[in-house]
Amino acid sequence: ALSQLAFLQEAKKEFEDGVPLAAYPYLSEKGVDPIQFSQQVQVQLVLVDIIGGIYGTLRIFKRK
Repeated sequence: ALSQLAFLQEAKKEFEDGVPLAAYPYLSEKGVDPIQFSQQVQVQLVLVDIIGGIYGTLRIFKRK
C-alpha cells in the first residue's frame, strides 16, 4: 500500500525527482522492472530539459 502511494504521488508530479525506491515493490508487483522503468523516466526527464532549452533559445532569437 505504501509502495503504491509513493508511486502515485510521484506520478502526479511527473516523476520530476525520479522514481522513488519506495515505489519499486509496487512496480515489481505489476510486472514492471523498476530499474528499467526508472531509467526510462530519467531519459524522458533529460529530453524534456533539452527540448525546453532549445525552445527557450529559439524564443530568444525570435524576439530579436
